[in-house]
Amino acid sequence: MAEVAEERRQRTTELLERMGMNPTTTPPPPPPSAPTSNSSQSPQQPPPPQPEEIPYYQRLYNDHVRHQQRIQQARDDIAAEEAAHAPSFSPHLNPTKDVERVLPGEGDLSQRLETWRKRRNERRVEAQNQIVREQESLMRETPEINAYSHELADELIADGKRHPDVSEHLYSLAPDFDKKVEWMKAQQMAAEVPATPAITRMAMSLEREGPVGDRLYEAALETRAKLLKQRQESSKKDNYNAARGHPSPIVVQKQRSKVIGHNLYDLAVKQRKKKDSMRKKKQLAIEQKQNIKHITKTVRAGGRRRKKEEGEKEEEEELLGTLC
Repeated sequence: MAEVAEERRQRTTELLERMGMNPTTTPPPPPPSAPTSNSSQSPQQPPPPQPEEIPYYQRLYNDHVRHQQRIQQARDDIAAEEAAHAPSFSPHLNPTKDVERVLPGEGDLSQRLETWRKRRNERRVEAQNQIVREQESLMRETPEINAYSHELADELIADGKRHPDVSEHLYSLAPDFDKKVEWMKAQQMAAEVPATPAITRMAMSLEREGPVGDRLYEAALETRAKLLKQRQESSKKDNYNAARGHPSPIVVQKQRSKVIGHNLYDLAVKQRKKKDSMRKKKQLAIEQKQNIKHITKTVRAGGRRRKKEEGEKEEEEELLGTLC
């Protein structure tokens, strides 16, 4: 029982501290008394006054106020520390120096901005022109060489091995340089391209007379002679046919292509007629199936007769198409 009372007293103390009240002013709770008999019971004492209970929202507001006070105190400390370490000087402008305004010109803001853009473009163009002038000042009509190269050039000019003008000297070296380049290309081709064609092992094992170059040359002569003989025979045949009134091969080819074209056209026409007749038969069959329940015997006989006549008529049309 004493432990429960002590725990309750501690919780009350913590609650009072959170509410900002001094817990020492509150009287401690009375110790628990053991039960006694009615004869020895002392007169009942009034209970101690209880502290007034603060609403929950009021406690939250008090906590918020204390938190804001702590934050403001920390800010004040930081500001005081920065003020203590702040520089002791203040910048100032030189009154004797002509300082250009950020946006020069007169008038409203748009006019001043336009003036500033024009000046900026002028400064940019002037900077580009300055760079071009500096590069042009560094350019020379002749290449610049060091002192050792000057000594070598003077020695060669004195011995008569080169022209005093460097451009004439380089021009005289151009033919030799071109010959050297051609020689290097020939050497590279000789190293990359073999002198004899590469063949298989089976071709290498065959026994033939003479070198391969002579055999290939003779085969080329034979092929050329065969082609010349075929052309001569073809020209003789064409001349003979032309003398007897036969058409030339070009005319025959045109006639054949024309005949082939007519055959294809006739075949397409027949195929289209056949598809049309089949489509009509299917449509007629569908109509007969739909109306078969409403047809009498006499009408059926007439329908058979009409169907027979239509079939005969289609056969006559097909025969006429084939004859045409």
